[in-house]
Amino acid sequence: MTNYYYEKSFVPKEHSDILFDLLKKEIPWRQIIYNKKDRSNVITPRLTYVTGSYYPNQGNKHPEWILKLKQNVELVTETEYNFILYGYYRDGNDSITWHSDDERFLGPTTTITGVSFGDPREFLLRNKETRQIDKILMNHGDMIVMKNNCQQTHEHAVLKTKHNVGERISLTFRRAINNDAFSNYYRYN
Repeated sequence: MTNYYYEKSFVPKEHSDILFDLLKKEIPWRQIIYNKKDRSNVITPRLTYVTGSYYPNQGNKHPEWILKLKQNVELVTETEYNFILYGYYRDGNDSITWHSDDERFLGPTTTITGVSFGDPREFLLRNKETRQIDKILMNHGDMIVMKNNCQQTHEHAVLKTKHNVGERISLTFRRAINNDAFSNYYRYN
């Protein structure tokens, strides 16, 4: 059973260009600061924002101009998503470390889909048992789909790089199965 797959140029270049510009200008990006018990405040090394909700008419509405992309992602993945987490990587210093999106509010076999816009960045998937790392260069308009039990068997990351990379924006589409996701995701706003 395949846990993930990659689709190159899921969004055609001309549409990717338009969406990248809209995402940069229209999303009210935030930098999150949170407190970890073993450390003091941690500043998230990327900008984020969240739209959607478990309940209708709660939270930030998905922008009208993103709905066609959401519909296409849902059609291809055969999954209905109720949250989008937006990530803005301004340069090679912005990152997200190894993690799994295995929160209970996503369910045991959740499908999470990421679509990338802007400069290429390496997306890494690491098997938790074997430690094998698969490297995927996410280009402008590419899509990664993590499904079945991928969050239980793998971690993923976009690590810092010393290479000269420009701006990248990722959208991750998620389906929450209860309202606990609302309080979790809206910490990003």
